[in-house]
Amino acid sequence: MQTVAGPHRHEPLRRVSQKENLEVGERLAHSSTKGETENDAYTVDLSSCFNQFLLPMSYVWLPLKEDGFVSLKQQRSDLSTEPQNQSPGNKPWHHKAIRRNMSKGRDLTLHVGGLPVDLPNSAYTDYAAQCTKIDRVTVGPIFPTIGAFFVTFGNGSHASSALKLFSTTRMMGKQATLTMLPYITSPSGISDPLTPLLVFINCKSGGGQGKEVYNELSQFLNKNQIFLIDQAGAAPGFYAFRRLPKFKVLICGGDGTVGWVLSHLELLQRQLQCKAPHIAVLPVGTGNDLARVLGCGSSWNGECAEMLLAQISDSSPVKLDRWNLLFDSIVENNDNNIHPEKAPLLVSDAVNKVKNVNIGTELAHSMTSPINII
Repeated sequence: MQTVAGPHRHEPLRRVSQKENLEVGERLAHSSTKGETENDAYTVDLSSCFNQFLLPMSYVWLPLKEDGFVSLKQQRSDLSTEPQNQSPGNKPWHHKAIRRNMSKGRDLTLHVGGLPVDLPNSAYTDYAAQCTKIDRVTVGPIFPTIGAFFVTFGNGSHASSALKLFSTTRMMGKQATLTMLPYITSPSGISDPLTPLLVFINCKSGGGQGKEVYNELSQFLNKNQIFLIDQAGAAPGFYAFRRLPKFKVLICGGDGTVGWVLSHLELLQRQLQCKAPHIAVLPVGTGNDLARVLGCGSSWNGECAEMLLAQISDSSPVKLDRWNLLFDSIVENNDNNIHPEKAPLLVSDAVNKVKNVNIGTELAHSMTSPINII
């Protein structure tokens, strides 16, 4: 038997107990009968909770002032309730606006995804060279397994030109998905940086419940910390937060969404300052077995953002192991001169394992990432 290389550790998060959840709900429902002092104290607690997870605008620099939250605006266009005031010729990636608002000392990063997967790195750099002046930009890191890479610009003019070419140039027939990332970093001189919450939402999960979650959370959180993964995956979000020394993650979706986000975290782990963020799960998928096992509940019942953030704040982390399962393929009947596979076949990109629950199988297995779940 052969196995893959050794473990990488993250931190998942456990939701508070049902008893604690009910206590929080009672305090919300009956706070008016408890007296002004306790009500005021609880209001302070909620305010502290929001401040703990909110990504301050002092941490964020946006290349386009006219378009507000430029990096995620196109992703959220189908969810936005704001009227569209832009004329057909005034697109979010307007090159003049990018040039005008480019600031010295702050790079501009573009995520290029949705490309053919498992190609040599040179294939992606060649594609990037068709759309950029390769000697004036930085291409990478490159992730062939998900068909994506990042391009970093030091000049707004180069960025605007590249955006236009990437949007019109296909790679092996595939149109690239483009996401311009905000520049996020902790301001200098802060001794105890905040721990903002990085939120991933799959709007297609649970019959569209993800849209309701987005509408709820976007009222309280900075829109630059909420990423809709059904279009570009989780890589843009993790890479945008790569400079922060501390942050937590909230995954809103089913079991498949959780596994998808965790696999992207493993890919980008080396790029992050916070290599083991605590991870919370909000079950809004059709199958929520993992969330149920972790004590995060089996579904989302429409709890308000206050409840969700309070539960994350009061949670305690538990370890979650993730494994790759492989087996040696053996051809028993080789009459047709079929050559057996030399490498073991990957049965699952990642199988989750909680506590000491063993997987009864003859397959070889190796741990790829223990995670801290709240």
